[in-house]
Amino acid sequence: MKIIPKYIVGRLPGREKKSVVFSTSIHSPMRELCALAADLKKKNVSGEVFFDLLLSNGHGEDRFFKLIFQDGRFDKKSLEQLDSPPPKLKELSTSFYAKRTDLLENSVLSKPAKFLVKKRALRF
Repeated sequence: MKIIPKYIVGRLPGREKKSVVFSTSIHSPMRELCALAADLKKKNVSGEVFFDLLLSNGHGEDRFFKLIFQDGRFDKKSLEQLDSPPPKLKELSTSFYAKRTDLLENSVLSKPAKFLVKKRALRF
């Protein structure tokens, strides 16, 4: 049996080093902020951290969030729900989940939504 991590951390392309945390199952990475903070601190991450909670929250208005990570901690007051995520985040998320279709089975997504993710056709 393959062990799946509770989240996967990626980077947005570009000069600004912004991180993205992808959900990997029905369990939200937002419930793992202490462990995530320790992981990000080890990677010397600082600044905006985006969250794509597709697998835990579904494809709705509560899919994308942003938090500021500074000095090894999340500023919980900075939590922002993103109604319109940046284009680079959309591209990276589409690509990530299309490549990691193994993660889709342990999610809240319906069969039609899983199909659209696999085909890179899920609209934002």
